[in-house]
Amino acid sequence: MSTNTTGQIRPLVTPEQAKYDFSELPFSEKINNQGLSRLSLWSVKPNGNYHEQIITGEAYAVEAIKCMQTNNFTTLLSWVVEDMRPGMPRSGIETGFLSSIAELAMFGSSIKAGRS
Repeated sequence: MSTNTTGQIRPLVTPEQAKYDFSELPFSEKINNQGLSRLSLWSVKPNGNYHEQIITGEAYAVEAIKCMQTNNFTTLLSWVVEDMRPGMPRSGIETGFLSSIAELAMFGSSIKAGRS
């Protein structure tokens, strides 16, 4: 069980069990591993241009936030980060994505605290 920002308790689920279609997100991909199919919520393809990758990551962050707001489902972010496997090479896409999420969290936090 987890508690969302409104204090409601909700059961823990997997992306496949959720009632939302996360496969529409530009960074998701259905993958097959040893005959098992699952939705990866972080399947990106760096292009070698770090600056362009940052911009892509920032755009992906906006899409993730829109999805979380639309569905009132903050758990999506933890699923995305979980699919960013440790030990895998990082690109500007991850940097742009996580930096944008952090900036928006800091901005929201300052508004909530009365500092804008």
